[in-house]
Amino acid sequence: MTTGADNALSGQSNERPNVAGNPIPAAQSINQWLLPAAFGSPLAGSYGNLGINAFKGPGYLGFDVAVVRSFPIRERQKLEFRAEGFNVVNRLNANNPTASLSSPTFGRVISEMDPRILQLALKFLF
Repeated sequence: MTTGADNALSGQSNERPNVAGNPIPAAQSINQWLLPAAFGSPLAGSYGNLGINAFKGPGYLGFDVAVVRSFPIRERQKLEFRAEGFNVVNRLNANNPTASLSSPTFGRVISEMDPRILQLALKFLF
């Protein structure tokens, strides 16, 4: 979480905001992961009271599989087939919410990780 502004007058814009109350909504969703009204910019020349890594994002759950099979053709030749699947169950794995207080999408999840990806390969070894 950052303010997106140089409130402490330190020359950096990655300072943490102030938090007042409970910033987690009763029903978290990708449209409202955090309550923007619970955060505020610190006064000029001061730092915010929010600690580092204070919140958890949506998390990641992936199930990847791979199958390999070799077929001998001759003494020194073989054919290898490979099938791989990433995020096989096709679960939505959302990225962390926007963490800059100066962004209009603060507290919302606006991107996701890769969907299901399948790939096949055939290799001739000699």
